[in-house]
Amino acid sequence: MAFTHIHTPIQLGPVRVKNRVFRSAHGTALGGGTMSEDLIAYHLARAKGGVGLTILEILSVHPSTPGPLNVFTPGIDDGYRRLMDQIQPTGMTTFQQLWHAGNQAQPIDGSPPWSASDVPGLALGAAPQAMTKSMIDEIVGAFAAAAARCEAWGLDGVEVHCAHGYLVQQFLAPFSNTRTDEYGGSFENRARFMIEVMTAIRGAVSPSFAVGARLAPDATEGGLGVADNLRAARLLESLGLIDFLDISLGNYQSFPKMIGGMHEPVGYELATSVPIGQGVSVPRLVIGRFRTLEEADQVVRAGDADMVGFTRAHIADPELVNKSLSGRIEEVRPCIAC
Repeated sequence: MAFTHIHTPIQLGPVRVKNRVFRSAHGTALGGGTMSEDLIAYHLARAKGGVGLTILEILSVHPSTPGPLNVFTPGIDDGYRRLMDQIQPTGMTTFQQLWHAGNQAQPIDGSPPWSASDVPGLALGAAPQAMTKSMIDEIVGAFAAAAARCEAWGLDGVEVHCAHGYLVQQFLAPFSNTRTDEYGGSFENRARFMIEVMTAIRGAVSPSFAVGARLAPDATEGGLGVADNLRAARLLESLGLIDFLDISLGNYQSFPKMIGGMHEPVGYELATSVPIGQGVSVPRLVIGRFRTLEEADQVVRAGDADMVGFTRAHIADPELVNKSLSGRIEEVRPCIAC
């Protein structure tokens, strides 16, 4: 078939992406805490396959929240530079997702996790310590320092993880933020930590480096619905803090919505993503069990989003984009959303 939109380039702030296909950040279990050769090869295969943008899996910004990739791992700089040396000739744009798990991860030293309040997270179950102002300032600085490192490594931008029940969303959501100081209570106060993080990152990187955020209705009672996410998106845009908005769904309490299974229809997240995306003018990225470029082309053509994410579909076939754009659609190995 003839595509009308998905194959066309798009501008995400200062960065030009060659097509409208992206891969959302996702755990691979290949890095072992660093940018390993296996992880480089994994991303390189999809870059050669025609993907426009890859958002690398979560990079922890601070030892209070170790993750699959950690900015504080010795030697990680060299791994990222090797990655970008191999990726850049393919023309694929590469962003890094920056992350702090808050109450969902144990600090390296075994102390209680850090969070907005002492509300336990479902993944870990341990009571966290409510962050002091000095701890908040430390994490804000860690996000900014990590973004600056990413630019120095040669990446094109960063996405701040403000979704899925991690630290930024723990400040945003009423059920996980019971503070009574300037970081709790009203929406403006609960959004303060997010704004401080995004502002610090903007100040730490150059104007040619893209900065965006990932937001998500958490599908949790007492959590953040569409209206609050729309409000957060508009606030970020009004302050000039984002070049793009990546919209997802769910948290650990609603995990089946975070990674939709076989029973979910194509584009099942659009019902909540589109109303949020329509409230901003920056480019909007969406996901939701998309499998083919035809499906994604329709979403962009309808004005429901500007880029569409394929993650498991690119695990099924790294050559998905090249095969589809060259008319070899029947050769694509189909994703079954397992």
